Amino acid sequence: MTAKTASLLLAAIPLARAQSMDPSKWRLDGHSVMLTLRQERFSLEGCNIMNGSFELSGNRLKASPGISTRRACEPERMKLDAAVLGELEAGVNVAVDGDRLTTVAGSSRRTWTRVPLASGQAVTKFVYVASQRQDCIGEAPMKCLQIRESPADPWQLFYGEIVGFRHQPGIEYRLRILEERVENPPADGSSVLWYLDLIVEQKVVDPKK
Repeated sequence: MTAKTASLLLAAIPLARAQSMDPSKWRLDGHSVMLTLRQERFSLEGCNIMNGSFELSGNRLKASPGISTRRACEPERMKLDAAVLGELEAGVNVAVDGDRLTTVAGSSRRTWTRVPLASGQAVTKFVYVASQRQDCIGEAPMKCLQIRESPADPWQLFYGEIVGFRHQPGIEYRLRILEERVENPPADGSSVLWYLDLIVEQKVVDPKK
């Protein structure tokens, strides 16, 4: 598919679909790059975190970068950061189809998957997640995540799930999460709901240790 053909196809997408992007959050397929759009502000998180404003006119999105962290990462990750940010700054044609987002800039065509987005009232927290789940009992026997807020704390059972997070056995994580209060939770439910905001660190853990 040529860039011209892709642009024509994107132009045929109903405008309402593109306008549904604010607010929304997306993960670049095949990469740990996240794009958050909320109230005409954007955050692009890859190797570094880049923030700024954006405009959405018809099916075209254009970003105006503001501040950015300056963390050194693998050259390929930094190159991808620069490429995606450069495309957003120059302007991309966008199409939303359910939980899929397509961005086109010249000959570059990228696909993104929608990620659950917490409300603006959510509180940011950092937690560690153990490499293995443990047996626990809720309404029925189940496998619970083990979490703690500091490496010095003991692991505690977490009886819910973290929205947008897929736990891989054998990997320990440090996550940045967004915590929302749940009004009138069920008797056996939690009074808080956690959303994955960012995987800060992850490491393989030897189960024999």
